[in-house]
Amino acid sequence: MRHLVEHLFMQGVIQEVEPVTNRMRRIRIVGDQLRTVPWIPGQHVGINVTAPQRWLRHPRDARRTYSVRHLGQTRGSLDVCILDHGDGPGAAWSRAARPGRQVHLSHPEGRLTLRDAPYHLFVGDETAAVPFAAMLEALPPQVPVYGVLETDSPAGEVPLPNYHQLPWIHRGAAPTGSAQLLNALSALDPPQEPGTAYLAGEARGCQAIRDHLVRERGWSRRHIVVNDPSGAWVDNCWLAWWTNIRWTARCGGCRDVAAKRFERVEDLSRPAAAWPSGGRGSGRSDCRDMHR
Repeated sequence: MRHLVEHLFMQGVIQEVEPVTNRMRRIRIVGDQLRTVPWIPGQHVGINVTAPQRWLRHPRDARRTYSVRHLGQTRGSLDVCILDHGDGPGAAWSRAARPGRQVHLSHPEGRLTLRDAPYHLFVGDETAAVPFAAMLEALPPQVPVYGVLETDSPAGEVPLPNYHQLPWIHRGAAPTGSAQLLNALSALDPPQEPGTAYLAGEARGCQAIRDHLVRERGWSRRHIVVNDPSGAWVDNCWLAWWTNIRWTARCGGCRDVAAKRFERVEDLSRPAAAWPSGGRGSGRSDCRDMHR
């Protein structure tokens, strides 16, 4: 198993762990393979958060995806910023992260990357702020930028580049993806000509924001880039498919993506109404379960 892991994944070592906000920590991973790996700001990596011996028995717990905040090829370093929430294997891994610990991770991937546009619109929660910060950093200062971000309190605001700041709203005890973010977006006044919108965060919240842009503002869907963590999780759950292990997607977004990509997963034959509507029994579609 060890040789298989070394063949399939990049290897690195945790160099630093430091707080970014009251609930988020930055983990810097270093390794020789990171000196040559390509990366586009906005992409994510998959990190193996459990021991290889557990992958066959618990494939759903094997990997979690995290957006890359920075990749420094000169130093061979990669930064991920992880929100401390929940009690899943991803949260346990991030809390236990210490300098010197070995890490296996995938190559950067994902479609949440900058497009050519007259201006850029960013909307999401504190987890979205991590890829957004990398994307904003890659934009020249003169490029017009609009958007709004949400977190629970001022202490949860993720630092952004000085020349491309975005306003924050504070949801307090309300759940992620609440109507407050959509209301704040409705109050924005970007140019009538569509630019490119980047949406990330809770699945149903992203869908509501996309619907607002399409129906209320007349945007074409091709001008809207939605981060698809559910799709990333299904793509990366190769062990479950390879070993033909029966598994169940835990939310509507994951179910829909899985139905499009796989044809012979047993649970996909169940009627849609029989699928749970929310992650970990929460009663709502929250693909942040895959980060836990």
